[in-house]
Amino acid sequence: MEIKKIHLDLCELIHLNGGYITTALLHELARIKGIARQKANTYTAKNVCDMKNDLGLIHRPPEFDKVKDSYQNPSLYALTDKAIRILKEIGRFNEYAPSPHGWIKHQMMTATLYQIFQISAHESGIKFVPQHQLMPKKPHIWVNESKKIKVIPDAVFMLEYEDHPAAFFLEIDRGTEKGVSTGHKTWGKSIKYYQQIFKKKLYSQILDLPENHQAYLATVTTSALMHKKILKTIARYFKGGSAFLLTYTTRAFGHLPTDYFPPRYFDILNESFERHEYPPIKLNRRAIKTLKSDSYSTIIPRQILRKWYKE
Repeated sequence: MEIKKIHLDLCELIHLNGGYITTALLHELARIKGIARQKANTYTAKNVCDMKNDLGLIHRPPEFDKVKDSYQNPSLYALTDKAIRILKEIGRFNEYAPSPHGWIKHQMMTATLYQIFQISAHESGIKFVPQHQLMPKKPHIWVNESKKIKVIPDAVFMLEYEDHPAAFFLEIDRGTEKGVSTGHKTWGKSIKYYQQIFKKKLYSQILDLPENHQAYLATVTTSALMHKKILKTIARYFKGGSAFLLTYTTRAFGHLPTDYFPPRYFDILNESFERHEYPPIKLNRRAIKTLKSDSYSTIIPRQILRKWYKE
């Protein structure tokens, strides 16, 4: 079977959105990009079937063959080595696209949420600027280069609210990472690093952003307990709270850290993200008033920073 333009377009779409995708989300993204017909989900499904069975461009990750609830077991695919090689040969592979790292369930959750944010922004009439268009460099932000302290966000994107752009650093926590049980140590370091990244605008090392932008850390976890620990950690280091550290919990991916149910689309921009000592925020079009009022006035005292860097 011959590889057609539609097959290459879909491969590139999967690649630019984290490398893992369900057929339902692939159709939604293809519809947004004008690749697929507006209402013909079967059109995408047929091409996906050809890409898997006849062309060898995508495959189903074996880790997801055994999902407990078949109702929540949509067709889930990843690009094959063959597809990646072809994209590189024809110049359609972008090294700055999201490339989730770590455990495969963490990778899938990162890719899926990145896709859901993009679809939700489109449905809300907000411009979504993807990671590969923002980054002139690879996503390594040096917090302290002499001590080799750097941050690698799971994904980055920007939402343009009228004339007010906001960059979001997406961090995923499935409640299974090492150090979660100790709470403060793992997230304390992450939060202190991001505080410095935002305050000093260290993200300019990797992002090309407009002058009037703001930046936020959006943490998504599947654990209500971890959600509370993250907020407690923020409270420990930010006495007056922080407007720029957003936390959201969802059970859409499964009730246990060991589960993984790739979810259907949900409107994440109309979900509430919590902020310590600040009102919860929904990232829809109405968020523009709140975003404009946010400032970087809340900082960590110097004595605490000195203590951190001595650790």
